[in-house]
Amino acid sequence: MASASDGGAASMAALRGATAGVDVPVVQTVFSSTAKDGVANVPTTSYSYRSVGTNIDCQAENAPGDYYKLIMTVTDSSVQLDTGDRAKALMPNVPMFRSFNASFQVLLRDGQTTQYTSATDPVSGEVTKIDVTMNVLK
Repeated sequence: MASASDGGAASMAALRGATAGVDVPVVQTVFSSTAKDGVANVPTTSYSYRSVGTNIDCQAENAPGDYYKLIMTVTDSSVQLDTGDRAKALMPNVPMFRSFNASFQVLLRDGQTTQYTSATDPVSGEVTKIDVTMNVLK
């Protein structure tokens, strides 16, 4: 988009988002008492749902010197069943919910790539990395 007030220079401000996920059931069991002695021995099972998946929001703006300012927010959540010795020691036979959140701004030129961040999950040891590439469509 060009504007007469900026001498015809192109300006850009776009907000884009992507979401991929699913709601997963989480089992909840409560033991209630029906016997005269008051011992809680009757299980009642119900389910609640928790959203897992990835959300990416990105806004791009022109910046001085042929740069583009990218403003990004990335949220990722997942279910991990008890895989690995460390997870089994923490909570055997119980699913764990993992989460990763990052908000950042980065300056890039057309065609440039940078790695913004990486983080290691303390339970599984899995490494999550965020690489950002700026490609201007002409």
